[in-house]
Amino acid sequence: MRMNTPASGFAETAFLLVKFTIYYFLLSLASVMLTRCSGDIVTLWFPNALGVAYLILAPKKHILPLLVCAGIAMVAAYLVVRYALTGLAIIPVHLIEMALAAYLVRRTGSAERFSDAPENLLRFLLVAIFVPCLISATLAALLFQGSESFSRLWWTWFAGMVIASLGLLPVAMMVLRLGWRDFLQ
Repeated sequence: MRMNTPASGFAETAFLLVKFTIYYFLLSLASVMLTRCSGDIVTLWFPNALGVAYLILAPKKHILPLLVCAGIAMVAAYLVVRYALTGLAIIPVHLIEMALAAYLVRRTGSAERFSDAPENLLRFLLVAIFVPCLISATLAALLFQGSESFSRLWWTWFAGMVIASLGLLPVAMMVLRLGWRDFLQ
């Protein structure tokens, strides 16, 4: 199902939310298992890029349910790997980052033609990745400041979120817009 077609019924909306939750859970699980460093910070967090793509392209009425599903998927992933319960405290920061990115992209209209020209891509990356990651890195560093220095936590979060999002967000946007078959051709 392409994201540019609005969900018409309950079954289609439910399918979208279940599919998103599974994808988000799998990416969360992979991120936690593959990139956990010392403390409670995961160094590369891939699921937010997927979440932002869904939030940008889905109808506005699905934004809150998608955020709830992302939160549930994160809790499930943390519980599966028996991650420290303090790691659960970071979930609101992830949700704020995704919601802010989607809001800024929708507000600026930068998703419409992000793949048409380099300046459009840079504008999209600025509002979809860099600004939200600046804010979420600050919130995360404030939240966990007692375990490590603010600057180390801030840099770890910012760099990890930007690297993961730069690698996945443009691809996720194209796949959700076009579908896998058209994307691969």
